[in-house]
Amino acid sequence: ILFVDATLADRIGRLKVEPVLCSVGNICGEKRRLASSWFILGFIPPYPESSVEAAANRAKVESKHDKIVYYHQCLKSILQDLLAADNNPDGHEMFIPSLGTKIRAHFKLSLVIGDTEGHDKVCTHYCSYSSNIQRVSRDCDLSQSKSDDVDANCDFVNMNAIKAIVSEQIAVLNERPRRNIGEARKKLQAISQVPVMSAFFDFDFCGDPHGIFGCCPFERLHAWLSGIMKD
Repeated sequence: ILFVDATLADRIGRLKVEPVLCSVGNICGEKRRLASSWFILGFIPPYPESSVEAAANRAKVESKHDKIVYYHQCLKSILQDLLAADNNPDGHEMFIPSLGTKIRAHFKLSLVIGDTEGHDKVCTHYCSYSSNIQRVSRDCDLSQSKSDDVDANCDFVNMNAIKAIVSEQIAVLNERPRRNIGEARKKLQAISQVPVMSAFFDFDFCGDPHGIFGCCPFERLHAWLSGIMKD
């Protein structure tokens, strides 16, 4: 289980850090809340830009995704050892004192926890609370316009299908000379994805076809506070 979330470090809101924490999934719920049950894989450093540069970059089509590209480059660096363990088909031999014998354990990533905005960042998905998006949720294909319709049908998304579309459209956007840019952006907007490959696309989540989209649930408190409580 991973926990990825920015938190305040100075109590006055000026200094933020974003640790990537890891816990073993079979630790019981009572113990998992203790600091000793988690270990730090690394910290995602702030994107190197001034407030003036940040305002200018938000207005530029060419650079508005640079921050999330940087974010996932940092995540890939932090998660490389975990990915190697996740992809090891032979597992890892461990001695279990209570059994008095060795076992072969397979360590697989099962869940990623953060706040609502953080979940959308790790899925490279448009913010779920922004208006008029084509896929309001990370794990299904329901559009914003139908989110109040109790009779609307939706289908769970498939990570490999999303990954293929994002990869293909990134290649189109990087072509020189640049052609079909508008069409590529429309295809990404249709699935509410930004043109960035998530660091979590490399994990198979134990064969779950929804991948990171199904293994990164909304954190309930933040979803409640930023949604219905505001109304």
